[in-house]
Amino acid sequence: MGTEAQKRRWFADVVQHGHLIASITSEPEQSFRDKFVLNTVFRRAEGGWRVAGVKQFCSIGDAADYYFVTGVVEGTTSAAEGVISAMIPRSNAGVKIEGIWNATGMRGTISHTIRYDCLVPDADIVGTPGSLLTIDLSGFALGYAAVYLGIGEAAFEYMLDYAKTKTLKPSTEPLSHHPLVQRTVAEVGTRLRAARLLVHEAARLRMHGDKAATMLAVNQAKAFAAEVGLDATTRALQMAGGRGILKELPLERWHRDALAGPVMPPSNDRCLETAGKLLCGLRAATLEFQ
Repeated sequence: MGTEAQKRRWFADVVQHGHLIASITSEPEQSFRDKFVLNTVFRRAEGGWRVAGVKQFCSIGDAADYYFVTGVVEGTTSAAEGVISAMIPRSNAGVKIEGIWNATGMRGTISHTIRYDCLVPDADIVGTPGSLLTIDLSGFALGYAAVYLGIGEAAFEYMLDYAKTKTLKPSTEPLSHHPLVQRTVAEVGTRLRAARLLVHEAARLRMHGDKAATMLAVNQAKAFAAEVGLDATTRALQMAGGRGILKELPLERWHRDALAGPVMPPSNDRCLETAGKLLCGLRAATLEFQ
């Protein structure tokens, strides 16, 4: 959505100076499960816009050099005429970290809650009102599908190595010789293979397919990969036994991170609702603004 001048300016900062950009849309008391209501307001001010609001889950929030912040123009009555975005530098005096990240999993993302009350010049406004709604956002959910598939694959690889090399007395054979372990490995491996195929199909359709087919595949892939990732980490942790919950092993971290999969936007409930509507021939949208 940015102008050529904006792209040259901000992309050069990233490539040449290693600057980081955090894209932040989520707000307290709001959800992607239904129509998303933005409370961050853009008000016309001398020299630009006054942007005021609170955003949560701002990953790399304390390390980013810029925040891509989305809100609505004051006085507008619909997202189509009012949704607009701005690039706000962390150095802006109106940027305040309000809530420190303290989550069960994904602790490394440092996703603070941040309040914005900033004067933003016109040169830092990205796009025009409503233009964000014209962007293909399907890659958002597809990215999460790949992330949680990857966590599941890591746990599965650990599970296989553990089963092949670990021997528990009085047995003289590795765990892999036990029928229950064989069944567990087969179940997890089969579900991961199915999830991988779904993710690959969704990626191909996004490159070459129509919008409806892409939306269906992406939503199915995200929901299934998130479930499979969580299941794989659970089963791997159980196979490892008591040692599995120790922080010296990666299993407990993978499991905690995978707990977020079903609720990462779009949540699995939303993904399945969207997929169901599409299969029934009804209108569907993964993300809808009020």
